[in-house]
Amino acid sequence: MRFFAQEGLLNDLLKGIGLGFIKTDLLSSERGALLAVGITFIWSMVGTNSIIFLTGMATLDISLYEAARMDGASSFRIFRSITLPQLKRFIQFSFIITVISAFTALFTLIFVMTGGGPGFGTTTLEFFVYQSAFSRGNFGTGAMLGVILFFIMAILGSAQLLLVRNKE
Repeated sequence: MRFFAQEGLLNDLLKGIGLGFIKTDLLSSERGALLAVGITFIWSMVGTNSIIFLTGMATLDISLYEAARMDGASSFRIFRSITLPQLKRFIQFSFIITVISAFTALFTLIFVMTGGGPGFGTTTLEFFVYQSAFSRGNFGTGAMLGVILFFIMAILGSAQLLLVRNKE
């Protein structure tokens, strides 16, 4: 990951805008590695969430905006009373997709970027399942942890769906 390295693109960009004194190797410290993985995850979700919200924006009823403007509603009031309610389902879907991706896509990012380190700074439950089963050869422990992870995901997914349905 040359982007976050000492001689990487991020440090070159900081140097170019006069912030070269901030120069650091993010992947060499626990906090920095966690920050680098977080930035990469957020960046990876921008495209998906943009498509979801653009689809939602295409479904907005324009006549409601015209009526609200004629009634003298402020821009904030229009956003809060018209736009957000119409985008509610898209916001909920985006939230569910992002949470599920946090449990699935983060494994790949951590595996490729840090290998769970430095130390155990970026080790997640998914990565620990992988390490237990394949790096240490404890297939039983890995299977047990995988089942626990499944139940955690099932509980979180069910809770999200219940919250979405109860608010409707």
